[in-house]
Amino acid sequence: MDLTGPGEGELSGRMLPPLPLHFIQGDELARPSRLYGGGAPVPLDSVLDGTVAGVITSACRLPGDRYGDLVERPVGVGDRRDVLLHAERPLGRLEPGTEVRSPDLRTTALLRTYHPGLEAVPAGSGEVLGDPSATGTRPRVQPLWPDPGVESDGELLEPESWLPAPGQGIGVLVCAPRSAHHFGGVGVDPATDAVLQAERAVGDAFPFAVPLVRAQLFGDWLSIHGVVLAASGDRMVRARVRGHREDPVGVGSRLAEVLMARGAALLGPRERTEGPSSAPAL
Repeated sequence: MDLTGPGEGELSGRMLPPLPLHFIQGDELARPSRLYGGGAPVPLDSVLDGTVAGVITSACRLPGDRYGDLVERPVGVGDRRDVLLHAERPLGRLEPGTEVRSPDLRTTALLRTYHPGLEAVPAGSGEVLGDPSATGTRPRVQPLWPDPGVESDGELLEPESWLPAPGQGIGVLVCAPRSAHHFGGVGVDPATDAVLQAERAVGDAFPFAVPLVRAQLFGDWLSIHGVVLAASGDRMVRARVRGHREDPVGVGSRLAEVLMARGAALLGPRERTEGPSSAPAL
């Protein structure tokens, strides 16, 4: 798995032991067939009880306080862009009314914001991204990582507009405390950890809207670009801040305050009734 450091373009973190690696899909773990071959979904409880020794996944897929006993070690940053698949034309040239498969609330809101003439269709909650048998032929948008092989199959979307969800594409090693000894040589990558802490500080401030954020390190400085969208796609608030890398939570919290001051608090509740959760399935 290729994980690069945040902003520097160099390899970051340690090579993982040759243990089974899965990717979180909702409350389950599933191996994308294009990376590791097929495989039945594995319950997330299998990580907690040690049946699956270790998991590497995108940080945005972690279920939060519900599984607070999990050990989490940020190890590197993958490709954070999105890709349009199964489309005969670029996204901006699709016919009005074209249905585009959307795996999460973030993608739905972005499609509504930048391409209001298209019809965002939420993917089924049980659909595993990266499994060709599940995608069909309808145009769809999905994160590029952890399946970078699809880059040659579709259109890469402009990253400044299609900002990631907090933690999207940030690789974290996850295991139960009883399995941590398997990964004694895998430490927390400080640069990745700073980026993740900053982004989570922004995301945690907006449970009522759709927060998007990208934090990047430039030497000792941490730069964060954040956007908060209404789920309807008709309103947006944007801001950037920067601060010292030693205080990532403080920098993220300051960005959240700026976004609030610009009107993010007025964007309204999420539309929880349509499609799966806002975190992309990676």
